[in-house]
Amino acid sequence: MKACSACSRELSRESFSKKQWQMKRFRRCKECIDGHREIENPTEERTDQKLQRTEHPTENEGASCWICLEEEEGGRLRRDCSCRGGSGYAHLSCLVDYAKAKFLGTNIIAEANRPWEECPNCKQAYMGDLGVDLASEYLSFVETTYPGSQSKIVEAMDHKLDALKRRLDHEDLAFPTKKRIEVEKLARRILSIVRRENSKYAVPPWPIPRSFLIEERATFIVGTILLGMGQWDSAKARDASECFKKCIEIGNKMGGGKGVDEAEEALDLARSLSDGYTDSDIRKLRRTYQEQVNKCRDHDDTLTAGLALAGALKSTAHTIEAERLLMNSAADSKRLHGPDHPMTREFESNLRACKRRHVTMVHRGKQQLFQALEYNDDGSKYVVRGPMRQKSSKGELRNVAEYSVPTANILPVDGTPVMCIGLKRSVHLNGRIGDVRGRNERINALEVHFDLAPEHQQRIFAHESLGACLVKPENLLILFDIRDARLKMTGSELSELARQILNED
Repeated sequence: MKACSACSRELSRESFSKKQWQMKRFRRCKECIDGHREIENPTEERTDQKLQRTEHPTENEGASCWICLEEEEGGRLRRDCSCRGGSGYAHLSCLVDYAKAKFLGTNIIAEANRPWEECPNCKQAYMGDLGVDLASEYLSFVETTYPGSQSKIVEAMDHKLDALKRRLDHEDLAFPTKKRIEVEKLARRILSIVRRENSKYAVPPWPIPRSFLIEERATFIVGTILLGMGQWDSAKARDASECFKKCIEIGNKMGGGKGVDEAEEALDLARSLSDGYTDSDIRKLRRTYQEQVNKCRDHDDTLTAGLALAGALKSTAHTIEAERLLMNSAADSKRLHGPDHPMTREFESNLRACKRRHVTMVHRGKQQLFQALEYNDDGSKYVVRGPMRQKSSKGELRNVAEYSVPTANILPVDGTPVMCIGLKRSVHLNGRIGDVRGRNERINALEVHFDLAPEHQQRIFAHESLGACLVKPENLLILFDIRDARLKMTGSELSELARQILNED
């Protein structure tokens, strides 16, 4: 229903011509056009409409479906791609009809699937619930149109699996239980079909049937889900390793390729989760990320590689490097996809988690874990929250309170970014930042591995080769934001520090 600007009546589409129906304002119904009834005061109406839009703004105000050109009257407008502004909105039913027409108009599998999974305007995949809803419609359409074609149905199931997995990845790295079960259930259902088909062949024939590619993909997704659970369950990580070994076996039967390389990398990651990351694992993830950056920085594969590297760095107490990487990747994702894209939200969520600073202190007679929030006004005390005890059934911390504690009573945990202060004998370390990665209990000192990224540190300490030093807790300042470190060493303080180093030499 739309309002006629001449007679002010709410009328259906049949009461307007196609041209008048598509107009945003000043439309006239057929009756008013035939009766030569004009709009009395278009200027006043324009003002009223402008005030109304200002008072009641909406997220997709003024947007219309790019297929049928209708607004919200034709159903809820949806968009979950990388389109900006008012473009890209469409009704689900219109997208389904458009995809059906494209599907029936080609025999090429890739071309047939593309309208169901990719926005034709921005050429980016549909994300979130919209991507899953389209994939579900695709599966229903194929099951109805080709009830006897198992290959087409499996192909549609594989497409839905991809949409479900994509939504799962970009919503929560911890893999929400209900959605994880949905993905795993569909993947195992696909495997039960294609493995029966593939068992007929000792060696895949040429050309390789799609069923082998789908088996490799579904097995990899099951392994990825188990890998996500393996973050807190080493047994699941070992199960994931078996899935990735199976992927490598299938891939080698098909002649190797990118799938084998990805499975080998995932296998290394699964082994790292069950056994712990090694320096070799970190170097491999760094190399993978750098290769993706060299190919194309503004690409989803680069962002995904950066996220994997950041997770490994954080788990091995390389927090400063992880935080910088997450900040840069979040900015890249925001520029590439926009601030509301699931991948951007995922980076920002991980960045917030990375910025949490945890400490230990004696509380009620025993050492307990707290979250450090900030300093008080004069910097002599920390404001902490805790203790971090067992969670309630709703996932919330119980019996948590805030305390103001002297800095001398606080002990930063491994991975906490710190800055050296107040050192008298090793004055050249004052102002340097690094991560805590161990403790020497004999002399009550923390092992700090220094960061060399800030430009002022590289300039002043270029002649130093220090990697790690033992520093007393009272000479360490927790950094709540690593960007503040650049501000703490500027101007006269930086000049004074340089002068002290030169005098030492």
